[in-house]
Amino acid sequence: MRKIREVLRLQAEGFSEREIARSVGCARSSVQICLWRAKQAGVAWPLSPEQDEAKLEALLYPRRLSISIICVNYFSNFRQRAALAAVLD
Repeated sequence: MRKIREVLRLQAEGFSEREIARSVGCARSSVQICLWRAKQAGVAWPLSPEQDEAKLEALLYPRRLSISIICVNYFSNFRQRAALAAVLD
């Protein structure tokens, strides 16, 4: 589990990225990515009480669809697409 709340708290208190990385035990680049993702998502300290670590992680680090799911979705409509293309030609 990532320490997103701690990273955001320390950043709000004015600690440098290096100090935050040392404190939470990760690379400075990981802190930079976390802060960038938080900024993109509009998440800032102080956090609301309902934003626990799991919700923050899901917001900042969403799971990607696997390529097999994408391929299945694409090819499941292949016949429909081919039929539509034939009609439009």
